[in-house]
Parts: sequence; structure tokens; C-alpha cells
Amino acid sequence: MTLRPLLLAAALAWPAAATPRPPDILVIVADDLALSDLGAFGGEIATPNLDALAAEGLRFADFHVSPACAPTRAMLLTGTDHHRVGVATMVEVAAPNQRGQPGYDGFLSPRAVTLGEIFARAGYHTIYSGKWHLGFQPHADPHARGFADSLALLHGAHDHFGGGYSPDSRFGNSVSRNGQILAELPADFYSSTAFADHMIGAIAAVPVEQPFLGILSFSAPHWPVQAPAADIARQRGRYDAGWASLAEARLARQKSLGLAPAHAAVPPPARTSRGWASLPPGERAREVKLMEVYAAMVERMDLELGRVLAELKRQGRDENILILFLSDNGPESLDFRTTNLTPLTDRWKAARNALNEIGGPGSFEAYGPGWAEGSAAPGRMFKAWATEGGTRAPLILRPPRGAASAMPGAVVSGFAHVMDIVPTLMDYAGIADHGPRFAGRAVEPIRGRTLRAMIEGRADRSRPEGVMVAGELFGQRSVFDGRWKALDTGDGWRLFDLVADPSEQLDLATREPDRLLRMTAYWEAWAREVQLVMPVNPPYRP
Repeated sequence: MTLRPLLLAAALAWPAAATPRPPDILVIVADDLALSDLGAFGGEIATPNLDALAAEGLRFADFHVSPACAPTRAMLLTGTDHHRVGVATMVEVAAPNQRGQPGYDGFLSPRAVTLGEIFARAGYHTIYSGKWHLGFQPHADPHARGFADSLALLHGAHDHFGGGYSPDSRFGNSVSRNGQILAELPADFYSSTAFADHMIGAIAAVPVEQPFLGILSFSAPHWPVQAPAADIARQRGRYDAGWASLAEARLARQKSLGLAPAHAAVPPPARTSRGWASLPPGERAREVKLMEVYAAMVERMDLELGRVLAELKRQGRDENILILFLSDNGPESLDFRTTNLTPLTDRWKAARNALNEIGGPGSFEAYGPGWAEGSAAPGRMFKAWATEGGTRAPLILRPPRGAASAMPGAVVSGFAHVMDIVPTLMDYAGIADHGPRFAGRAVEPIRGRTLRAMIEGRADRSRPEGVMVAGELFGQRSVFDGRWKALDTGDGWRLFDLVADPSEQLDLATREPDRLLRMTAYWEAWAREVQLVMPVNPPYRP
């Protein structure tokens, strides 16, 4: 079901209702979640709470993020380009020529204005719970960046059961509570449960008459794949047919849901050189277990979100609230056995990774390129690549009840970008754009565009043709202009029509030379504006 036919059926779906105050806002972020993992996006994993939000709200079929987590999160929180606010690249794998350069700090700079700061100034109570990965320093903590109540995993990844925890961020994973590093984690810690618990308690403490902005940032299903044993047991037998079967089944469901065109196909594999049937039985059993644990993480994340939604209902906050869900990038393809990131390989060798231990405390595994490629279809490749598999992510937006919207359950097919989230939330809250100054300091202006006209069915894109979105990470370059995408992953510019070719298989550069020239010229001007430093001899190449 696409947006255009729905506009003919109904302009407004929810009944009009008086809005006593600005809406509450809840933003939910998943970590490394694939486009098709959720039931509402074609997946077989049980995600009833997110599926219900999609049925009540809208699904965006052409929503794009950065190929990796920290740059996406910087744009999600600021509405502007990550190169301009201190997170130009992943600080852990910055190239030698990037270190120390403007914009390559590894934390949100003073020129960044966060959602926490914007909404706190407008009278909102601001809450952050979960993965941060935007700086370890006290001045970079979410509590110092506008969030009145925060529980933050400061690192980019961690043992989901709390193993390897350290109150010193130099030696292990650290969690802060309102800017203070916790001395230890509870014995029964599990990441998704802990982050949901904090959000529930924080919302319950907010006076009902005061609006809140909450960001619930799960670290699931980022590696290491770990989940409660009962959750893993429920997945048994689902993935025995392998990743190619998974890709075909999910893509068929995406087509039936209006999320992929009828002509879309699973792209040729880039990393899975061996077919499923050729794997030795022991290797196949290992791969099945990895995917079962990954699916259990997604299911548990949805269950924990359900508890948060139940608390909203208990407080009577489930009506005048905007709820938004997204993933920060495409699925992760790392295989610890073969990666050039030797600290991860060393940790994998020391972990408890016997078949019966995978997914439990002390294990350290990732689900690998086969499942990642299968889950990204029809997109090509996966996390860390500027291809569609690395940058196209699920987005669900449920407006406040009574707000104008296209019919519930509609699919919005026009291009949207993670920088558009900040201006969209500000639009619904009635908050004016801060421009180049905020609270007496010079700041980066918002670059995103509000999605409200698309949400209400009044437009099929947020930007007119010619107003483009450029990007770069790990030396890979991209620029979007509606359905068109110019891409250079290290072997020269190519041009794709993503409506006709969502798998990026047909390079149209020679057929559309003028269009490619306009798009690459835009990219060059953007690169100069954001003071881009292209990496030389990068230590990490996905």
C-alpha cells in the first residue's frame, strides 16, 4: 500500500482532538538493525509492538542514514551534518591524516545543538537512556548536552550482560548516570531491559502536565550477539534453510507490503562466497545459532519497548505523543575470525564461543556477512558501506492522535534523511529554528527538512529536485537527489536510479552524464563547505 492511493481514500485518518499542550515525544533507536528485521518491514522476527506502531503510523520506505552508528547519531541529535559537529568519522578508526583536524574530535563539539538542549529550553523534560557513543569526556556526556535524566552507555559496543565493565572508560565499557560513571552494574544487567527500565522510571517521574522528550537508544542487536536463553530457545528451527532463503522470503513480504517494487531482486552476494548447502554441518549449525541469537535480541528489544509503551498508557500519555523508531545503519557483516581489527579477533579467541555457549554471558560473536547480506535485501552490501544495504534503514513515525496524517499503515515512498528528524520534531512541538546561534554561542544551523508535509500526505518529498544530500564516511562518497544516487565506494563515481534499481546493479553514468556532473559538482562544493578530510591509508576498510 503506497502513499498516493491512500491520499485519494482519505486525507486525515485520526479524529480531530484538542491538544492541551505540546506533544510528548519518544524516539527509539536500534543499533545495527537490518531494514527487513521487523515484521512491519517484511521480517519473520516477532516484533508486535513495533508492528503496532507501524500500523497506527507511517513507514518510510526510502529513509537514509550514515553507514555507521556515531555519525548517524550525531545527525539524529543535531539535524545537521556530522562532519560539522565533531563526529566526521568513527574516532576509533580515524585515518592518521584525519586525527586532530577540525570536525574529527570524536565527540559532539560546542557548535552542536542537541535535541536535549533544544527541547529543554522549550520547557520539555529531557531523558536519554541507552547507547551514546558521542564522547566519553564529562563535557560530552548526554547530561552535559541537555538531557536532564540520563543513563548512557558511553561506548559503541559492550557485553549485553555487563561483562568487562569498568568505571574507567579507558579499560572497559562504562555507563554514566546523570554524568557520573557507575561503579558497577547490577548482577542481573541485560542491556535492553536496563535501558527500558530507566526510561520507564524517568517517564513516571515527569509531572503529567509537563511534556517530555525521551530518547531510548538500544544497543541491540549490535554485536556481540547475546540474549536471554528463553528468548533464544523461541527461535529454534527458524533459520535452518540459510541466508539465501531468508533474503528471498523477506523480499517477497516487502513487495506485498508495498515496501519494495515488484521488480526488486536479491543482489548477488559480495562476501558469502560459499553457498549454504556447501557448508559443513558443524559450520551450518554455528551459523544457525548466530542468527537465532540475533533474532532473540530483536524480539527482546521489542518486548522491552512494549513495557515502555504500557507505562505511557498507564499514565494517559499514549494519545498526545509522537513516537518515532529508526535504526542507525545497515546490518553488521563483521566476522571476528577474519577481520583486520585484531583486538576484536583476540577477544573472540578468548571468549566462550562453543556452540552451546553462543549468545550467553561471556560469549563474543557476530552474525556475519551471510545473514547481513540476506537481511539487507534488496539493498546491496551492509554496514560501513555507502551502498543501499549500509544506509537504507527502517523508519516508523506515529504522530500524536488527532494530528493530520495519511491513513494509518501507509508507506511513504519519498526520500527522507536522518537529518530531517530534528526539524520534524521541532515542527510538531512548535519550536522555532535556532539559526546560527543558540544560548549565546555560534552553532551549526539545521540542514534537515521537516517531514510533516510528507506525513500529512501533502507532499511526496521533503526537498525539491536539485536540493541534494551529500555524504562521506571511510572515504566512500555519495549524493542523493530524490530517486537518484551518485556513489563512489573507492572505484569511481557511479549513478543509480533507486526506484528502477534498488539493488544498485545498473550504472547509468554514461547514459546520464549531465545529471552525474551536477551531482558530483554538488558533492565537491559540499566537501569544501564541511571541511572534509578524505582518509589516506585508513586503518579500517570495510
